[in-house]
Order: sequence, then structure tokens, then C-alpha cells
Amino acid sequence: FIGPRRSGKTYIMYQIMKKLKKEDRIYINFEDIRFENENYKIIIDIVEQFSILTKNKKPVLFLDEIQNIGKWEKGIRHLIDRNFIIFLTGSSSKLLSKEIATQLRGRSITYNIFPFSFKEFLKVKEISINEFIGSEEKIDIFRYLQEYIEFGSYPEVVLTKEKSLKEKIIRDIWDITILKDVVERYGFKNIKTLKILVKGIIESKEFSVHKFYNTLKSLNMKVSKNTIYEYLYALEDAMVVFPIYKYSKTYKSIEKSIPKIYLVDTGLFMHSKDEGRKMENVVFMHLKRKENKAPFQEIYYYKTKKGKEIDFLIKDKNKIDIIEVCFSFDNKHKQKLIEAMEELSINDSLCITWNEERTIKENNKQIRIIPLWKWLLEIY
Repeated sequence: FIGPRRSGKTYIMYQIMKKLKKEDRIYINFEDIRFENENYKIIIDIVEQFSILTKNKKPVLFLDEIQNIGKWEKGIRHLIDRNFIIFLTGSSSKLLSKEIATQLRGRSITYNIFPFSFKEFLKVKEISINEFIGSEEKIDIFRYLQEYIEFGSYPEVVLTKEKSLKEKIIRDIWDITILKDVVERYGFKNIKTLKILVKGIIESKEFSVHKFYNTLKSLNMKVSKNTIYEYLYALEDAMVVFPIYKYSKTYKSIEKSIPKIYLVDTGLFMHSKDEGRKMENVVFMHLKRKENKAPFQEIYYYKTKKGKEIDFLIKDKNKIDIIEVCFSFDNKHKQKLIEAMEELSINDSLCITWNEERTIKENNKQIRIIPLWKWLLEIY
């Protein structure tokens, strides 16, 4: 289970552990200071000692924040070869690498764990979704959608009622993520620059390292471009930011494009008033969650030949879909979607709005306009 800090990975393991007797399981949290500077041998030592004490030679292993252990994949592979059942959590995107999958000999399945989807959020709020939704239920859904967008969906935040406490938890998540998953993991010293970088990401949808470098220069802050790239990569590794690039048929052009940056949760925007940006971020994260079921899905943004931007282009093997996100649909959205469909040789597109629903057909091209809440609940 891989995902950002405090997204619910450990809780999922606890749910599985409850089904087993104590003598049939081992749980280890590698955030514990006693495991500092340990390597993979500690895992094997613990399993062997447990077997001696309980005479259980094959306990199920639950290992939390495994990335804190040096060369952990060696120890896990050794235990896999001995047919142990192992559950791992990690808050590092490195755990998704092909190299690790190869070292584990393809005997692992990865699930991305993110803060609650809107459907999960409503379940926590005890709102049931039926095929037919009445006007009163719709009012509740809109009210909770606004809360979902404003405060995000980290489980701890969702379960907290007081607004000021919600904000404090979100601030703590940012601070702990920066301190533990970025500063400590990578040994960065310049925390001030890192925090300015986070602020820059929150305030601008497209993030140019060159422009940010010039901003720091104007503030008389001496930081190299390579350092900025390292900071950005560290935030991406901690799975709190996700860059997407402009779609192109060539890999080189994709990598050279300026990325758009999304956050793992809209609560992390803190006091930003950019509701359109948050709405777009909610759509992005819903697409990210679908990657558990669609492993070949790739997410980009698209620019037409006339420079008009489409928020999302989703490529799944040879299939291409495009999605535009806006509060309300107008003629400029229609024109750029038709333009993009013609360039990409596709006939259908989607526009997600706050509360509009209809279908537009023009020159054999179709635009489906769907309210955000319906799209998130997948009842359209």
C-alpha cells in the first residue's frame, strides 16, 4: 500500500490484522526511532525471534513505512522466497519503481492509497447514494461537495467537525511531510526555500523551475536550479504533488514541456480562494485513483495548435479521452473541445461543470456536459 502520509495506509493494515490471531501476525512500524539506521537484516532477525518465541514459523507480516529500512527489498525477497505473506506500506513513490518490482520477482501487487474519494467521503458522513436522488439528498450532496473541496479528504480531517481544528491538522500534515518525508529523507538544509517552493506550487498551476529560480534571485536567495529540481522531486516522491506534462507523440517533447502541478488533496491549498483550481484538482485526483484499476492509464494536459489548453488528456493504451473542467460551460469551451477533437481524431469529449448537464452534438463531434458530483459518484 503506497500513498502519502496520513492517507489511511496503516488503518487498512489494521483492518486485515483484526482477522488474524495475535500469534499469527507480526506488526512493525519502521518510523520507530529504535529502527533508525537499520537495514534489511533486522526484518529477518525479528521474524526468526518471533518464530522461536511462538513456534509459529509462518506469521503474516505487516511492515509499516518500509522505505525507512536500508535495502529493505533484499529482506522482503528472502522472505517471499520462503513463501511468507507480507503486507507493506510506504510513503515514497520509489516503491513503485520497476527496479523494486524486478527485485521482488513480480510477486507483489501495488495499491495506491489516497485520501477519501467523494463516494467514501459521503459514506463517512452517512449519506447513501441511490439510483434516484431527490432534491433534499441533492442539497446535502452539494453541501458536502463544498466541504470536500474546501478541506479535502484526509481521514483525520473528515472525522473532525471543528473548522479551526481541521485547518490545524492540514497544517500539521504539511509540516510533518516537509520535515520527515522531504528534509530528513533527503538531508536538505534550506527549509525556508522549500517552504517558498510549496507556496509557489499552491499559488500557480503551471510551475516553471526557471521562473521560480528568477523569483528567488530577485529575493537575493542563492539557490541553484538543480536544487529546485531536487526539492520538487522530493515533494513528488512524498506523493503530495503530482506533475503532469503536455501531451505529445514524442517522449522528448513531453519531458521538455512545463508541468502543471496538482496536490494530493485540496485541503493542502490551505486558504486559497481559487475554487476553479480546487475543482480541477478534485477531478485530477479522481483520475489518479482510477489507476489502481487502469494500470496503463497516463494523464496529460493538451494544447491545441492555436494554443488553447484542455485540462486533461487521458491515454489508456491506444485510446484517448479529453476532459475540460469549468464552473459553467460556454462557447469558448465548446470551440476548444471541438478543435482538440479534430486534431486528435476523436469524436467524444467531456466537460465537467458545477451543475450543468446536457449533450452537445456538432459536425459529428459530441460533448457531454456532466455535473462534478455526478461524475465523482459515477452515476451519469
